[in-house]
Amino acid sequence: MAKSQEVEEQIYESNMVESEDIIRNPNESIGFFQRKQVNINHAAAQELNEIQLLTPEQIRQFILFRNTFGNFVSLAELQAIPYWDVFTIKKVLPFLSIENTTHFFPSFKEFVNKSAYSVLYRTGGKMIDTLGKPTSNQGKPSDNKNNYAQLISYRHKTKNLLQWGFTTEKDAGEKYVLDHTSAFIAIEKKKLLKQLIAGDYIVNLGQGLIHWQGHAFGKSSNLIQGYRQSQTYKPHTGTDENIFHRGLAIVLDKKNIELSSFISLMRIDANVVTDNISGRRTVSSILTSGLHRTEFELEDKDALRQTSWGSRMAWHSSKGKIALNHVNFHYDLPISKRPLPYNQFAISGNDWRNTSLDYGWSTPIGFLFGEIAMDKHSNAALTAGIVKSLDSKFDLSLILRNMSSRYKAIQSNTMTQQGEAGNEKGFFICFNFIPTQKIRIEGFADHFMNSWPLYYNDGIRRGQSYAIQYVWRPDKKNEIYIRWQHNQIRSNQEVEESRTNYLNNNSSNRIRLHLSSMIGDALTLRYRTEIIWMRKEGGDPEKGVLTYTEMIMKTPRSPFSISVRFTWYETDSYASRLYAYERDLLSYHAVPAHYDNGNRSYLLLQYKLNRSVQLSTKCILQYRRGESAADYIATNQKIRQVEWRVQLVWKIRS
Repeated sequence: MAKSQEVEEQIYESNMVESEDIIRNPNESIGFFQRKQVNINHAAAQELNEIQLLTPEQIRQFILFRNTFGNFVSLAELQAIPYWDVFTIKKVLPFLSIENTTHFFPSFKEFVNKSAYSVLYRTGGKMIDTLGKPTSNQGKPSDNKNNYAQLISYRHKTKNLLQWGFTTEKDAGEKYVLDHTSAFIAIEKKKLLKQLIAGDYIVNLGQGLIHWQGHAFGKSSNLIQGYRQSQTYKPHTGTDENIFHRGLAIVLDKKNIELSSFISLMRIDANVVTDNISGRRTVSSILTSGLHRTEFELEDKDALRQTSWGSRMAWHSSKGKIALNHVNFHYDLPISKRPLPYNQFAISGNDWRNTSLDYGWSTPIGFLFGEIAMDKHSNAALTAGIVKSLDSKFDLSLILRNMSSRYKAIQSNTMTQQGEAGNEKGFFICFNFIPTQKIRIEGFADHFMNSWPLYYNDGIRRGQSYAIQYVWRPDKKNEIYIRWQHNQIRSNQEVEESRTNYLNNNSSNRIRLHLSSMIGDALTLRYRTEIIWMRKEGGDPEKGVLTYTEMIMKTPRSPFSISVRFTWYETDSYASRLYAYERDLLSYHAVPAHYDNGNRSYLLLQYKLNRSVQLSTKCILQYRRGESAADYIATNQKIRQVEWRVQLVWKIRS
């Protein structure tokens, strides 16, 4: 589990190129259970794709190697596969296993001995106040009795056949202990009934043009992330309270044909507006925060009934897959957004549907993938890409996207500037180059255009992003990388005494230097400095600086580990904010924004009481001098934030 957590941290960190849009409130609990290990003697290409660490060419070479030389005897044989470098093997090893026999139904002894029963309990809180003279516009203190968060999660898993579990949680400030409860039971088999889930689950279709509820990253130099790949249905194991389905999902598999379908009925949060004259009730917006702390937030809780269903028919072969997808939504109240320019083509009415065709296919010119989608009003969206290994040391990825400004989808998540599908045309290119075992160079370039106004753009928005990263690993214990990124985007520029926003070119440059060194077998030191320069056309330039030093101490045979980080930052405004991924408790993700002038320190302690019980806690202390009226605190007030989390994981049997 510890090794898996380290790899998950590397995956998140390597994708932290864009800002907070990359990671939202997670709806998958990563780390509580280690990812499903893949039996390399029986794994199909689709299962290897779901690891999300291997390129299509590496997967093709793996299948070819196994077909040529037979089953693997040892994981050490992976070194003999073409295109499998040492860096890749180290990352993927925690998710691979070798089993030469498989049983459709486990014996009773196997059911008991190879089952895992785990309980997770987490609680925590946050306090924000000002130092010095209090201000009149400072908000009233919240009720201390409810100003804490709590989560209880139970999981049972028997090999890769059966699992069930439930999660109940409340956010800080919410009155009820059982504010949100989720449960599921899932069966996975290898014959006709491939998968069956009852309860809460998430749905991932195609490349995210019509529907995607699982983890997905934005633009980065990670070659693999441009190609969306995941199981169609997964149990809902996270804390998201709105972006999931509740009902039944089933997958049938016969030879090369896979048929899947789902149906869901649930209530979600929404802002309901009643017309004073006609009394007609409509939905102005669907809410996704999951917060129910105030009277207004409680009024919006479960205000909208959502009925959804969908299906997928896929054909698989040794070279790839082709699939037809459909999803349909119905609401008991019509959606009607404000009549503003950026809402001209917004989803409206009680019903919405999307249909798409997606593919992923190995060809002599490379691995081709993409999706063609259509919405209720026959508006189209397209994404198409290719991943090509020009050499065992050089990989290249190209992705083209062309989405009508009228195209819309509910809960889409594809690789665009804004995350959602629609109203964007663009071209993305990414490369990974490994000239030696010690050096890795990777980068990307992206050009895009939004042809219809957005909430923050009153006209056509054009932009481009460039990034390049150089990684040097002189040995197994040391790593240095430097990354540069340039963004140029047109956005609104307010003008005093004018109701019109002008579109100006805004550019930014980021440079990051990161050093990591392992001293002996117990101590790891990390240091990072990141600088951002921003310039708005017709405005004053801005800059921001972030520096942190981190120490991670973990003796191989010791049950105790400690992580300490001190971060200092200074930015001219919130616009020049900087992000840094933080180590945290299992299944908890933290990517805080650093802005204004201040420092942030945290202490993470993890202690393994025995083979079954692990206790961990994190304490955060942050001081920030506010340069704006953020957090309802007046300008130039020094703000203190204290945050804490405690978590207990009890793995009853494995």
